[in-house]
Amino acid sequence: VYPEPLHSLSRVLLNFPIEKSVPSVMIASILAKYLGGTEINPEWIKRRASAIPQLSQYFKYSILPCMADHHPTAGEVNIPCLVVCGDNDALVSVEQARRMARMLPKAGEAVIIPDGEHLLSFANAKPVNQIIRNYYSTLSA
Repeated sequence: VYPEPLHSLSRVLLNFPIEKSVPSVMIASILAKYLGGTEINPEWIKRRASAIPQLSQYFKYSILPCMADHHPTAGEVNIPCLVVCGDNDALVSVEQARRMARMLPKAGEAVIIPDGEHLLSFANAKPVNQIIRNYYSTLSA
């Protein structure tokens, strides 16, 4: 479950034919709030996202289904996995990341990046790249 008001707003958008009446700037503002942080300026996200033609329709039909239909089951994925999360992620909490790692039998502990934001590979590239390199080195060919 995503934080409010994102959860409720996304359910309304997903379930009712209102996407053409939802201003792109509203979706851009929501994205900015949950994806932005100290490294990625929320105003930059808002400005860039607002420029996407038909952002509300795009969000409804490409992003929301992934969020709404994601109901993982423990043990469902039985391959080596790496779960990485930032402790300043406004969308995915540290506890959610840890819970996901527990559901993946071959994931080990979730790796939590101090001061990490939602867009980790951009905002926290150096530690994320090192974690991924270290992880790859543990996998056998």
